[in-house]
Amino acid sequence: MFASLLLIAALGAVPPAGKLSAPEVTVEFTERSARAAPGALEMVQREQQVVKAQLQRVLGQRWPRPITVRLGADRDEFEALAEPYGKPSENEVALAYPQLDTMLLNARQLTTPQGPTTVRHELYHLALGQMGSFPHWFHEGFAEFLSGDALDMAYYAAMYRGVQTGRIYTFEDLSRRWPRRGAETVQAYAQSVSFASFLAGRHGPAAFDELFAHVRAGDNFEKAFAKAFHASIGSEEADWRKTLEWRYGTIPVATLISLLWSFTAALCVLAFFRRRAQKEENLRRMDEEAALEALLRVAAEPSPEPPEGDRPPPPAVLH
Repeated sequence: MFASLLLIAALGAVPPAGKLSAPEVTVEFTERSARAAPGALEMVQREQQVVKAQLQRVLGQRWPRPITVRLGADRDEFEALAEPYGKPSENEVALAYPQLDTMLLNARQLTTPQGPTTVRHELYHLALGQMGSFPHWFHEGFAEFLSGDALDMAYYAAMYRGVQTGRIYTFEDLSRRWPRRGAETVQAYAQSVSFASFLAGRHGPAAFDELFAHVRAGDNFEKAFAKAFHASIGSEEADWRKTLEWRYGTIPVATLISLLWSFTAALCVLAFFRRRAQKEENLRRMDEEAALEALLRVAAEPSPEPPEGDRPPPPAVLH
């Protein structure tokens, strides 16, 4: 009984109604999210296969340990299921607790087109967190990079803006404080995924395998990084910064094409309204001509003589 009360307290005010288990995934669901649980389990398993392949290919790592998914029916249950020390912000739709091997999901989010991407992103966080302790920028950068968001146009635009204005965070700053406001947050994500892409392309799986081995052996991230990549984070960052001008100094062709399509669409809209205005003008003119023709036809017809008693008096003459 006492253990059950502790579990309910840990899960907030919403106790689990049951669970579904597979070899590497267990879904704990509430009474209201029970119907969504089979679909959630299937989605997590499917996305986990994608994550496994990417971890092996890019980082040379295998999936660490089995995980648990807490599934809430809606936003209220999602927040109630959160850990007291890790409550979601208003913009977060999923959370990962690597130290608990646990992911927190909102069942309604899974029905959106972004559902699979959200699950995949949190799976990367769980895997990286199970492999060791890493800076926030490393977590977010590789979660986004491995999810396939390295070419996200919002990130490219943020990097382009940062290069043009010279406002690029240092990764030492991002290790100390992760921005939480609008454009600053996008800039931090954009830099992190760009640096992750740079490191992955430069060093390959063997170096990352060594990095994770040193972290698991007890080295802090900076020391493990230097051993695995034979360079400090600062020197790698300096080399990365040298690539920014040619990588982000111009608007990419995709953006130009997008702008061209937007401009073309605007022209089509203007042409539509112009044609509609011309059509309305033609109809108005036709209506006026028809009305004038009818008026002339009526004017041409002889007017009947009014009866004698109905004739108007002669006009008054003013002197």
